[in-house]
Amino acid sequence: MKKTKSLNEELIKLMSELGIASIHRCTEDEEQAISDVQAQGQPIPGGIFAKKDGKYFKCTYNEVSDEDIDKLLRYRTISYLRIIRTAVLGFGTIISALLVYIAILLTSGI
Repeated sequence: MKKTKSLNEELIKLMSELGIASIHRCTEDEEQAISDVQAQGQPIPGGIFAKKDGKYFKCTYNEVSDEDIDKLLRYRTISYLRIIRTAVLGFGTIISALLVYIAILLTSGI
């Protein structure tokens, strides 16, 4: 069976990449408390997740308003669209130049 990634972990990772949240390694005392909670059969507390190596990490949310998050996402989207546009224009220029070069080679009789 294929393992699926927790949606909460994916959300935390994306928020960290956007600068909305920070991820820090738990202290040894916190890791011991988490292990005790799991030994009792209870789930890991929210905002805490384990990496593959068994170490625990916690997520702290930065003080960012919903309006600022919306602005950030809007600007990131615009930035990514500009990058895509530049890449498409560059690729189109290269293809056009290659087609012109091929046409010149074909008409020159080489």
